Amino acid sequence: MARRADRGFTLIELMIVVAIIAVLALIALPRFSSMIRKANEAGTKGHLGSTRGAIRLYYMDNEQVFPPTFESLRVSSKYLTGSVILFTGVHPVSETVDDVAAFNAASDVGHWAYVSAGHDIGYFWIQCTHTDSSGTPWSQY
Repeated sequence: MARRADRGFTLIELMIVVAIIAVLALIALPRFSSMIRKANEAGTKGHLGSTRGAIRLYYMDNEQVFPPTFESLRVSSKYLTGSVILFTGVHPVSETVDDVAAFNAASDVGHWAYVSAGHDIGYFWIQCTHTDSSGTPWSQY
């Protein structure tokens, strides 16, 4: 009796494997994208905190005088170095910092804002009314 040669996988078997992989990918991708968003949000909150710390250092080093502009923090690398990157998930990623006379919580331009005059002088805000992944508006940070 003649022996049959070993055969490879059938088309049906390969289609079943591809379908299983597709189902697993559909389950994993939403979780992965939310993890990326949370990591970017944490980075933005970290940049916000370090910039506020740089403003405090400037204030203490200069006899309780706040920086007149945001760029004053960059004059020497003592206070602030590198880029301040904004990610809110809605606006394009930005490094723009606006010097404003007063903070407007209703502003939704998607920029950083340093209050350089008035009652709120020295504050540093995100001008965005959208919410982060936990539902907190960015303008409250």
